[in-house]
Amino acid sequence: MKIRFVLDGGRYSLYALELGDEHDYRAFRTQQMKDRRGEMATMIQRLERLADTGVSSKKQNFNHLEDGIWEAKTRGGLRVTFFQHESCFFIIDSCFVKAQRKTPKGAIERAKSRREAFLRACESDSEGLRVVVQRGIRPLREF
Repeated sequence: MKIRFVLDGGRYSLYALELGDEHDYRAFRTQQMKDRRGEMATMIQRLERLADTGVSSKKQNFNHLEDGIWEAKTRGGLRVTFFQHESCFFIIDSCFVKAQRKTPKGAIERAKSRREAFLRACESDSEGLRVVVQRGIRPLREF
């Protein structure tokens, strides 16, 4: 399993799971920068704030879904689900565009399933994790 370094903040580092599907952060970000540039810029600001200070109590920015899964959100429907790992990392596990008022149960279940796969990979020596960073970038908090 691959996790990709996204950014460092004042208190936390963000990494994103890469499982090779449309729910991966990199693919989502690339597509949304084409389709919804302004909304994606707002989402990036939310994630930067998450890395700097943690989850905000502002319901319009962050929402606890269930079982330790959170979502960062924009007014236009972009959603990025994440969970906290250890005390200084947030792991982005799934991204989607919400089309209805309530977050679909399938999106929550997908996020929980991806988190479980990540936790299994952390515990397993055989499967393991591969951390990907851009050339020349050294995260403050290495996973």
